[in-house]
Amino acid sequence: MYRSFFVIIICLTLSLGCSSEKPASTSSNPKTGGSAKTVTEVKGPALKDVPNSNYISWSQFPIGTKVVRRKTMSNEIGTTVITTTLELKEIKADAVQVESQITVKRTNDTTENPPSILEYPKSQKIPADMEAELFARPLPDANQVATESIESLGMSYDATVYEWKAQLESGPMKVKGWFSDKFPGRQIKLEFENPSGNDPFVEEIVELMIPKP
Repeated sequence: MYRSFFVIIICLTLSLGCSSEKPASTSSNPKTGGSAKTVTEVKGPALKDVPNSNYISWSQFPIGTKVVRRKTMSNEIGTTVITTTLELKEIKADAVQVESQITVKRTNDTTENPPSILEYPKSQKIPADMEAELFARPLPDANQVATESIESLGMSYDATVYEWKAQLESGPMKVKGWFSDKFPGRQIKLEFENPSGNDPFVEEIVELMIPKP
């Protein structure tokens, strides 16, 4: 029997930097009788800047924009509802800050986690020979499978569709996601494979609030 249907989607931020080591060789100094250090600079790999898709998606909306996602999962033990509330708090020249708060409601109790701040830089450095598209994926091992239109709260979006596998105690679970840079936070919908073989669990948008100017 499956003991848990929880899937924690961990957004991995890959940050690659360049560090230059400067080993020093020592030679004799005839004037002082001491030693002089000759510094040789060793350059790291060539890097390039790529835009951060999360920055792009949030920065086009006004501060105070709020997105609420809800995921409902049921099994023989009961029903669990996970609600994630995201609110744009600050837009800076080099980053955006988003407040995230997650509430988990089970059959017999409710847990309201304290809010945390997520910061998305405007760009990030990657090796020059790597494809920028890899860093637009929701997870490094996600595969793009389609581009299609999807509706959410009466609005239509052109979305990129990805598939990947999440690891549970009971084994891998297939996940399918719809993402658009025109939607705050990019994620519009997720479908999680139901281990029982029934309809997939769905995480979708239940509220979108965009302040008027």
